[in-house]
Amino acid sequence: MKRFLILTLATLACLVLPTSCNYDDSELWGAVKDLQDKVEQNEKDIATLTALIEAQQNSKIIASVEQTAEGVVLTFNDGSSVTIKNGTNGKDGDTLFTSVEEMAESVVITLSDGRKITLAKQPPVDQSNAKRVTIIGDSYSTFEGWSNKDLGGNANGYYVYYPTEATDVTSVEQTWWWQLCNTEEFKLEVNNSFSSSTICNTWYGNTDVTGQDLAFINRVGKNQRGIDYNGNPEIILIFGGPTTRGRV
Repeated sequence: MKRFLILTLATLACLVLPTSCNYDDSELWGAVKDLQDKVEQNEKDIATLTALIEAQQNSKIIASVEQTAEGVVLTFNDGSSVTIKNGTNGKDGDTLFTSVEEMAESVVITLSDGRKITLAKQPPVDQSNAKRVTIIGDSYSTFEGWSNKDLGGNANGYYVYYPTEATDVTSVEQTWWWQLCNTEEFKLEVNNSFSSSTICNTWYGNTDVTGQDLAFINRVGKNQRGIDYNGNPEIILIFGGPTTRGRV
């Protein structure tokens, strides 16, 4: 009887004061989401740490160090790369990594527990006697921030193809022209490339693009506006893929 009375009173309390029995669990779920995000970030950090250790074991050399909004991108001499994520608002403890310090001959990555990973940097290439090379090409020779994007005449505005998730080309060091022009023999003057190029004056759907910069032949020397985008090269390399060959 006593137990029944207690249960009855508890039920009445819920009916009279409904808010007292409706628990707000939004804060709890927010904490769960935060934990999930940390677990996902830890998984990414562990993958990055594994890649760094393997790079050290395989004597890989860092070709470039780039600071981005997401963190520091380290690109190795084989074209592969890793991103070391920044902590939230610069605070330590948000990732497994505390800092990335670029030295004259190496890069030092400090972990949150104080351990350090040191990787050698690729020594600078002496290009004092290298010949100046200009590249005239299509999408295969583009890369964001490197190839020309201000050329007129591109009907669909599709100037740059790389980097793209459709391929594993994520750094400029992986492109054929960068590897060619980062040697003692050759150095890059201008990359005069953009997507949807044609060799001569016929574009998609037999569209006539006579006089436009879409055509390779209009990019050698001054274009229709009297502008020479090629700089002052000693060598001009013209490279077109199979899709370009189909548009002459």
